[in-house]
Amino acid sequence: MKLPCEVVTGKILPALRALVVRRLSEHYAMRQVDIAGAMGITQASVSQYLNAIRGSDLKVIAAFPELQDHAVEISALVTKGVELDELQERFCEVCTAIRQTEAFAAYFGEAMGGHIPIPRCPITEPSPWFYTI
Repeated sequence: MKLPCEVVTGKILPALRALVVRRLSEHYAMRQVDIAGAMGITQASVSQYLNAIRGSDLKVIAAFPELQDHAVEISALVTKGVELDELQERFCEVCTAIRQTEAFAAYFGEAMGGHIPIPRCPITEPSPWFYTI
């Protein structure tokens, strides 16, 4: 059994990180080492995101198109030099928001091999999608 948090941390957050890293590299022309330092990840991780080794699941990006908007916002925060704790907080807010969507309920159900209820979570309650699938 997978928990909703596992689906988010294993699929959705890596896709978001990849979008942010790509935007920082392509739009802001940041170097890998600078992206790594600003985001609190290794340069090797940045390389893997840029080379589509990590976070490149197109199904995730298609299922959650709002990730693009979040990536734009987060990359702008990075370029402003915000502290890591503020970036972490923003990633947590995105996670919480996504877990409350109908799209996540459907994605989680598919990841579990069928439409099943999402377990209650004190972080994301109340969500209109709990126990509705």
